[in-house]
Amino acid sequence: MTLAPECTFALDGAATLILVYAIPLAILATALTIFLYRKSVERAMRHSAGDWVAAALPPGEVAAISPLQISTLHPTQTETPAPMRQSGSAMRRLVAVYVLAGLVQSAVVVVLYFLLNDLAFKPVRTFIVWLPFAWPIILTLTLIATTTRKQKYSLIGGYFFVLLLLDAAMDVFALRYKPGFGELLLLWAIIMGLPTLVMALLSNRAWRPVGLIALFLGIVLAGSFLLGFQGIGCLALSTKSAHLIYNTQWYLGGLVMLFFALAWWGLRKLARRYQAKQYSDQMLVLDSWWLLVTLIEFLYQLGTSGVLSLTYLLAFAAYKVVTWIGLRRLRATLTRTPPSALLMLRVFGYSARTRQLTDQVGQYWRYSGPINMIGGADLATALIEPDELMQFWSGKLRQNFVANEADLKARLQTLDTRRDPDTRYRINEFFCHDNTWQAT
Repeated sequence: MTLAPECTFALDGAATLILVYAIPLAILATALTIFLYRKSVERAMRHSAGDWVAAALPPGEVAAISPLQISTLHPTQTETPAPMRQSGSAMRRLVAVYVLAGLVQSAVVVVLYFLLNDLAFKPVRTFIVWLPFAWPIILTLTLIATTTRKQKYSLIGGYFFVLLLLDAAMDVFALRYKPGFGELLLLWAIIMGLPTLVMALLSNRAWRPVGLIALFLGIVLAGSFLLGFQGIGCLALSTKSAHLIYNTQWYLGGLVMLFFALAWWGLRKLARRYQAKQYSDQMLVLDSWWLLVTLIEFLYQLGTSGVLSLTYLLAFAAYKVVTWIGLRRLRATLTRTPPSALLMLRVFGYSARTRQLTDQVGQYWRYSGPINMIGGADLATALIEPDELMQFWSGKLRQNFVANEADLKARLQTLDTRRDPDTRYRINEFFCHDNTWQAT
């Protein structure tokens, strides 16, 4: 079969167009999901379902509960409590694992970049090119090694200060062919500008639990539609089949539905892996960041190297191997101590402030034990877990709500008190109706 003249296809152009369509699609899907999820939680909380659950437990159950012990720390006390020292040590070891994985990923990308573009490996040039590719390490540190906005902004500002300092040093010591202050910032913008913009839009704190999943779902939908339209159109023009020409929309719709079903199956599998403790929320975010960066780096190289640019995926594979080995060794060094559960009580409202408090407390505490709280609209969208997101998209959100005394007892008996693969514990949210929150 001879292809029609219209059957021209550019890999880099198609990949760019897919991303151009996928990003606004993901933004729309994320914003709509966040809005509807919050409204659904608010409606369910105001609703009374099942039987009224008394706030007081039977005497037998009260006797089985350990008495509450309160320890007060004097304001002048400088010694850090033992659980916090252990949490700090665990966090530092986890940071070391992800920093090492980021260094490996960025080093592999730089090596491939030089090889594919036939560049000579010179110490200064290699280091200068590596710096922008190492930018996601800074973003990783803002997520797992900082607790306040001041720390996050200081870390980001320090990175750009180093870029400017090195840029000036290259001019002062004549380390490049001609003066060009600001070239490092321009190189950073070319390499990391787009992935950083996408992360800022879809991975900000308010949208993070949904945005990255919606982005990869958007890539699948946009890709299946654009490539399917190109492929079916090319086939119809080449074969001059009237049947294909008049029924293109049906074949295209079927192809998009097929890929959507495959993507949905993948998301359900991811949710099951999360429920089975094979993944954590933080691991999902970090893996999504590094995968997104790798895919965009691959996209940039596609126009000049063609299919050889697929070797960039080796960088993400190297990142995954390092994190898998590092987390496995980290879990092996843990002492088998009972977790210290934290009950977090709050007045609902002030979403941003409550979210900030939860993040700061959880940054340390979740290495020592889980955090238990009553779920509310103020934190509902910030703490969406992959399995909860799939339940919401499937119309089964209310299955997570405590509707009666049996639900409450079952939830209390099955509290999640095991560590995730990254050694952190989870936040256990009890979503309650109007007639069950007091007992909970």
